[in-house]
Amino acid sequence: MKKAVTVFGAAVLAAVFSVGLTACSSAKSVKSDVVTQEAWKQAFAEENFTNVRMEAEMSVSTAGKAQGGKVDYTQTNRLTVVIAGDYEYYKVESEMTGKILGVDVSDEEPVAEMYSARKADGTYTMYTKDASGNWIMSDSAVGVAADIIVGMIGSLSEIYESYVYSEDRRGYVKADDLDGTEEVLKFKDGKLAAVWAQVEKPDFDDNDFTYAVQVIQTSSAMFTYGGQSLTLPQLTSA
Repeated sequence: MKKAVTVFGAAVLAAVFSVGLTACSSAKSVKSDVVTQEAWKQAFAEENFTNVRMEAEMSVSTAGKAQGGKVDYTQTNRLTVVIAGDYEYYKVESEMTGKILGVDVSDEEPVAEMYSARKADGTYTMYTKDASGNWIMSDSAVGVAADIIVGMIGSLSEIYESYVYSEDRRGYVKADDLDGTEEVLKFKDGKLAAVWAQVEKPDFDDNDFTYAVQVIQTSSAMFTYGGQSLTLPQLTSA
């Protein structure tokens, strides 16, 4: 697995994204085990993330009266990341539902997905789709999934003392965030099981105008360890 990583933590929670009951509701309902500092560090060990699936979801719901009329819409992004040995997979789905000032804004973005396969020299072969929907190959210094998951390991594994267990929020929260505006980390059976966060804003200001709307932003991620396999896409013959 790649050693050079990027920071995950709040970045994924602020910019991403379901399976079954959806990642959001499942992540919220998980009750974390209480873990020691050593168990916390072990949960983020790289060997745990060589065969893993992460399903993440981020939604922003806005409802109320804004300048000019009523708004009631939700923007949702879903991210699937899989690491199965030397193969990696990444998929993003985005949609909007609802109305703004009476206009239906429901829309789905095209699904974006990529694969990568690690080569003997540590670089990767990337599989992406061209404008016609055909799979094409290219070379890359990084894979499509490890940066996301391993980045989280690097940013969280050494900061156990910054977190405390919250019975109300069913997991570990930052010691200065007991009221609940940032992520909750949840552990099961010695591994990171879920990450969840929700922020509610009753109204907000824009250019000195107060919008009487409620904005609810929910972010989550669920992890499944083991049992993952990937088959690389077949290239279109010329």
